[in-house]
Amino acid sequence: MKTSAALSCQLRKQTCKHWQNSIILPKKAMEIVIIEAGTFRQMNEALERLVQVVMDIDKGTKPLDEWLDNQDVCLLMDISQSKLNTWRRTGVLPHSRIDRKVYYKKQDIVDFIERRLQNKK
Repeated sequence: MKTSAALSCQLRKQTCKHWQNSIILPKKAMEIVIIEAGTFRQMNEALERLVQVVMDIDKGTKPLDEWLDNQDVCLLMDISQSKLNTWRRTGVLPHSRIDRKVYYKKQDIVDFIERRLQNKK
């Protein structure tokens, strides 16, 4: 009886004879791994715990659409970039920085606008 590797090799040789004008890349054989049922259950449970941890982390984070960048804030508030930079430097507007990009929480901007409206009254 021929092994699967020998059959695979023979099949490739036959394919190459039929398709002499084509370039055929060798196919990688699928590897079969045998593990005990108990080990499989442990791996499956560990994977389920990992999925649950990732899901819990995802629930705790706010969607990216609740964050605004400099351009969004300037357009929303109808202010210049330099005015926004001044407010940020003086600590009037809380912000977060990722690499070189600055982000503002949408709720912080709304609160800031409400405070300014109340001060104008």
